[in-house]
Amino acid sequence: MSYVLKELFQESLGMRQEVPHVLVLLTDGRAVDDVAQPSRIAQAYGVSVLAIGVANADMDELKKIAYPASYQNIFYARDFDDFSSIEREFISNICSEALLSEFRQHYEVQNTHV
Repeated sequence: MSYVLKELFQESLGMRQEVPHVLVLLTDGRAVDDVAQPSRIAQAYGVSVLAIGVANADMDELKKIAYPASYQNIFYARDFDDFSSIEREFISNICSEALLSEFRQHYEVQNTHV
């Protein structure tokens, strides 16, 4: 997660400030490093994190990664073949007005401090 935030969510690499920033994290296990700090950084950057856990994913860790939001941001599939069970709900949430509203609030706060 730290790598993605550092290497992909950068204006110099084409990230546009005026569009929602969304990170979809897919995992089937536990992280080998701390997830709390990168999650706080993502939140500070205004990056909405949606986490998809598969099989042996640690739900407590997913809750730390996908910080509280006004929309569902944690999904779970029993295995990779079970993705169809979460597909509709995931698409609905990643395209939700709640996610867009969260981005707008962060964007407005950032621009009032500039």
